[in-house]
Amino acid sequence: MRSIIVTPEVVRALAALKLPREVLLALLNRLRADLPGNEAQFRADRDPADPDTLFRYTHGIEVEGRWRLFVFSICDSISPDHFFVEGVVST
Repeated sequence: MRSIIVTPEVVRALAALKLPREVLLALLNRLRADLPGNEAQFRADRDPADPDTLFRYTHGIEVEGRWRLFVFSICDSISPDHFFVEGVVST
């Protein structure tokens, strides 16, 4: 089972969104819970920006009474033991 590494760039991007702490933790915990064991499902959704290297993990979560969608770019080509979370966008 691969470990999940969240890059500093993603940490900074999430911090810039000024999410409540409990929302941020719930979002990261869900990512860490969903990927292991389900990677084949998520790897099928390749990131159009870099389909040879990245796949997308998408998760919706309620933030202050409004649903927001987060799309993470996950690198699965650097290491057979790790997934690197390299990007995030939010609506």
